[in-house]
Amino acid sequence: MLRERSTALEDLPDEILLEICSYLSPLDILYSFDRLNSRLRCTIHEFHSLQDLSSCSWQEFYRLACPIFAHSFAEGLNKLTLSNETCPGQIRLFEQSLGQATIHDRFTQLKSLKLIEFANDNIHLLAKIF
Repeated sequence: MLRERSTALEDLPDEILLEICSYLSPLDILYSFDRLNSRLRCTIHEFHSLQDLSSCSWQEFYRLACPIFAHSFAEGLNKLTLSNETCPGQIRLFEQSLGQATIHDRFTQLKSLKLIEFANDNIHLLAKIF
């Protein structure tokens, strides 16, 4: 009689984990895998550094993304995309999450910030870029 061996997520090769991640949103990947162990944190590093939040609903953005801006995730972001198109007010909420800090203060590794459907009420964010 053959005995089935159970496989833990940690036993899967990196290639399989990355394939699984390709079906998930970046926020789901971060909240699911980031704190499990150091190997998984290293494996998902690319998903951590590139965040396209433009397709998030308002509820997803407020519940999941806002903590990223105040958390250690912010330090590792290289590219960030935000949009008022899918989630009206997303850029304003991002600006408010910065408080008095500049973008560089909070996102020390950020090289690219893409703002889709930038509106007149988002103009205050420009002062925080420099």
